[in-house]
Amino acid sequence: MQFTTGEKVAFHFHQVTREIFFCLEGPAPFVINGQQVAMNEGDCLICEPGDVHGNPVIGNDFRILVLKVGFKEHDTIWLDG
Repeated sequence: MQFTTGEKVAFHFHQVTREIFFCLEGPAPFVINGQQVAMNEGDCLICEPGDVHGNPVIGNDFRILVLKVGFKEHDTIWLDG
């Protein structure tokens, strides 16, 4: 996935799906369970079911690979617009 400066990812969580993020080009900033996390190229991050994550304002371009483990349709619960 490619993200560009100024985009937003609304906060959400997954009931069943586990997401594994691998940073291809960073830094890649996230907020997970209220904590700021910045991934650099080559870093890996696991987001467990129920972990609230998103990015209120993306401040720089970055690219990540997202693997969805145990993917289930309609599993995403969006918390804000």
